[in-house]
Amino acid sequence: MTVTVSLFQGPELAGDVDANLAALDDAARSAAAAGASILVTPEMSVSGYDIGDLVLERAEPFDGPIF
Repeated sequence: MTVTVSLFQGPELAGDVDANLAALDDAARSAAAAGASILVTPEMSVSGYDIGDLVLERAEPFDGPIF
């Protein structure tokens, strides 16, 4: 069995969860079109890193948009 993996590093647009989700969606579609079964991204690519007090604004339920 062969598994094709695709990697996505960014762009991580700080403070813009919707734009990050859209970029991730585009990357997933491109990866799938290229034959990838799995897309690997940084663990905080949607919410942003070192976001301080924004963590309270970005908290969401387990089945929220980032999930």
